[in-house]
Amino acid sequence: IANAFKTVTVNVKTVSAKALDTAVRKAGGSEKYVTSFKLGKKVKKISKSAFKKYKKVTTLILNTKKLKKKSVKGSLKDSKIKKVKVKIGKKKVNKKYVKKYKKIFTKKNSGRKVKVTL
Repeated sequence: IANAFKTVTVNVKTVSAKALDTAVRKAGGSEKYVTSFKLGKKVKKISKSAFKKYKKVTTLILNTKKLKKKSVKGSLKDSKIKKVKVKIGKKKVNKKYVKKYKKIFTKKNSGRKVKVTL
């Protein structure tokens, strides 16, 4: 199948359902085949229920340092995401952000219980 790609990269200030759709279309596929999203360095905010439409997406890969508690509020609600991977730079930097993002991506704040790892 030509459209069976797995990861789609999104690099906009605000990640919304519309921004995700645009990124998937640019990559030349459909939401049926996407299993993970990679959020680039520009990302500052993830909109509420942004991943709701993507039923097969279970992993979120973060390359951004700019996310804050307020900017991810309710972002994973209604999604199937189980893992959030932090890949920013060197291992020491990644560990620092894993610690930070564990406090941000809580069930209470992001709307879904996820595992934050390297």
